[in-house]
Amino acid sequence: MCISTNLGISRLLERNLIACGFNVILLCPYNEKGEGFKYPTLWDRIKVNFRKNILKEKEAKRKFECEVYFRNLQGKINQKIDYSLFFLMQGFSPEIILKIKEITKDNGMINYQWDGLTRYPKAMENLKYFDRCYVFDSNDLKYNELFYNLYPTTNFYFDYEDEIQIQDNGKLYFIGGHNTSRQNEIVNFALYAQEHKINLDIQIVCQDIHKCRDIYPSNVNLLPLSEIKPFSENIALAKQCHCILDFVIAQHSGCSFRVFEALGYGKKLITTNKNIKYYDFYHPNNMFVLDDNFDELEEFLTKPYIELDPSIKKKYSFSNWINYVLNIEPYQPILLPNEN
Repeated sequence: MCISTNLGISRLLERNLIACGFNVILLCPYNEKGEGFKYPTLWDRIKVNFRKNILKEKEAKRKFECEVYFRNLQGKINQKIDYSLFFLMQGFSPEIILKIKEITKDNGMINYQWDGLTRYPKAMENLKYFDRCYVFDSNDLKYNELFYNLYPTTNFYFDYEDEIQIQDNGKLYFIGGHNTSRQNEIVNFALYAQEHKINLDIQIVCQDIHKCRDIYPSNVNLLPLSEIKPFSENIALAKQCHCILDFVIAQHSGCSFRVFEALGYGKKLITTNKNIKYYDFYHPNNMFVLDDNFDELEEFLTKPYIELDPSIKKKYSFSNWINYVLNIEPYQPILLPNEN
């Protein structure tokens, strides 16, 4: 499994893969705090900085990272790998992708792009090295005119058993990075909640806390990059809240992980993603599309949660998702609305 800086999501992916019966080898080490790559020695750092700053090799650091990861990988394998599953392929150099392709069985090179293809030119450049690339944004499927290997899917929720019990602390929960494309929606929602005494747990990760404090109301918690939370802690908070909030970044039309956390853990969802109404898991009692309709919000929060058909819930679990993307029967196909 190949995933770069990821706030510990690789640990959860590995745990769910093992629960599904896979033997898992990680290309990159766990990274709970988003600290990035650590050089093996000071001399390695100096050499890479020389290549980058003096020789003007823009990709020097990324290439060196991949070389280190592949050297570590070689000591763990003695035969061809059944599947090489990448997440966000723009984080890897063509050299490492091709090396991994050499030790992977035919038709086993898979990438999942939970971020838009066009946001990252490197993703478009690396696409040709994969047998299949799954995308969560239906807008990316138009590139099948240029590439043969794009397929639809969605994000998922983790369905391995853990010790965290699903509870209801009465809070409306959101955590995410500061992004100008959604800041107005968050500010307006927080002000509404403040006025109507709605209990919020909104956490915004900011590079500049002082600048963000001038933007967000006092009932929005601001976190510096040094206090960013691992993905496992986010899952725990999602399981304990009353309702999950989902403020979408402008460049995305696909459903974020928050949508599937709500689905998997039986939580209500308030989202700014208008496309959610076209998915088979949508129910107006459970999911509220926020769009200048604050007057309907309190009624939504008092409506009973409607349990979905178990087969629909199972469809968006990681266990079904992994069988679908690896083409291992049995599975339910996970299509995007314009593919149904």
